[in-house]
Amino acid sequence: MNHRYWLISIVAALLLLTSTWGYAALSNNNETVVPSVEAVGPGNWEWINYGPDGGSFSPQTQINKETVAYLEMKWIYPFQSDIETTFPNSVQEGASAPPIIVDGVVYVAKNKQDVVAVDAKTGELVWYSDVITQAADFDAWLAEFPYMQGQYGHTHAVNYYADRNELILSSAPCWLKSLNADDGSMAWQLGPEILCGTQAEMGNPLGAMGTFKSKGYMSAIQNHPPQIIDDIVVWPSFGASGRGGRSSLIGIDISNTNAPVEVYRNWLMPPGDGSQPTWAQDQCDRTNGQVWYFEYPKYIESGGSHLALNCRDAPADAVANDWINMKPGTPHFGEVHTASAFSVVWGNMPYSEKTGLVYMGTGDVGPYPNSTLKFGPNLFGSS
Repeated sequence: MNHRYWLISIVAALLLLTSTWGYAALSNNNETVVPSVEAVGPGNWEWINYGPDGGSFSPQTQINKETVAYLEMKWIYPFQSDIETTFPNSVQEGASAPPIIVDGVVYVAKNKQDVVAVDAKTGELVWYSDVITQAADFDAWLAEFPYMQGQYGHTHAVNYYADRNELILSSAPCWLKSLNADDGSMAWQLGPEILCGTQAEMGNPLGAMGTFKSKGYMSAIQNHPPQIIDDIVVWPSFGASGRGGRSSLIGIDISNTNAPVEVYRNWLMPPGDGSQPTWAQDQCDRTNGQVWYFEYPKYIESGGSHLALNCRDAPADAVANDWINMKPGTPHFGEVHTASAFSVVWGNMPYSEKTGLVYMGTGDVGPYPNSTLKFGPNLFGSS
């Protein structure tokens, strides 16, 4: 096996401990020191950030500061390479997503969205699935849904949904899919008309706006898999950063995966035609004043004690015409500039059972270097 193959195709060196701690170090007097540690807490790591709450903390105690020195390599699993795929057209071999561990099985989602399941003790293959790599015809989708950014995405993570016994990976543009954890077969998938909208709704960036009054392209990729709460997929359907697209947050009922139903869509940007100049003020009223604006100058002046201004106290002229180009004589005057949009949620989206809330941070607002034609605070962007 050549060096290139190893470099691009090794899963990881799993460092495992035995229950007897037979890998001992020697003390200064040459006496063998063997820690005696009882395993406490579950050994699973089912989400990229451990669990739905995003805490990245495991309660297991077998690996700790006293025993970590006794970890040693047990096996290496070489990835399959040269995978033919229709998703997407610009990714490299190998994997960027960390592995997860469920009941003694290691699952790894690779950059080309093929998935490997490996026995955690032996390093032997349990199953290999490339069903996603050939499941979509992106050329056909781009023809049918011209608002799509293209066939591009990042595979940053895979999560295990215990109540469904399913694995969900990072998404592609306007496409989410789930695999059965037992064998890697396709469990269900949601496409552009559900996760973004029909052409009649989203329009054509090179032509007329649709009924959603969106301008520009939709990225609608999620680098981390979504929350699913009581069969409702919480889905951030965001525009393409710097290329427009009206962002929204969608709830999709998948109690019947063969007939998914949109149960809500909350817009996070105003209509692209500029027909809602009071957008920011309206959102303040809609949330009963639960909107705050970060004020960097006052934050610096106060030494960090002043963090934000409540929307009720924001000057009207500072928040009017939010997102809208108000510079006369320029293209798209009176409308949302076509380069205005915010990027995807780059991290996980923790869910708190106590509050019933899902938390997410929206991405950067485009165009990055120039806000001349992008008025207002750009509410919900970079927040």
